[in-house]
Amino acid sequence: MKQQHPKSQTTQILFQEPTAEEMQSKPGSVFSNICAILLIASSVFALVCMLRSCANEAETQAVQAHAYNAKFSKTDSALVQVVEAR
Repeated sequence: MKQQHPKSQTTQILFQEPTAEEMQSKPGSVFSNICAILLIASSVFALVCMLRSCANEAETQAVQAHAYNAKFSKTDSALVQVVEAR
């Protein structure tokens, strides 16, 4: 036995296509989107710069530590001269 669903009593007036005015984005929302994109881009750029700086400093410290240790070892005297030349 099949049940028949009653037809909807809502009319097509409830769903209307958006007007042209509603379809256009507001200038404030465009400005806020641009600001959000710029904020994200600047954050990513700052993060990359910070990571590169940390990597360069770690490399410099490693070279300095190796040069310091080489001062007490006669085998790495050539490396000490290279580091001191910097």
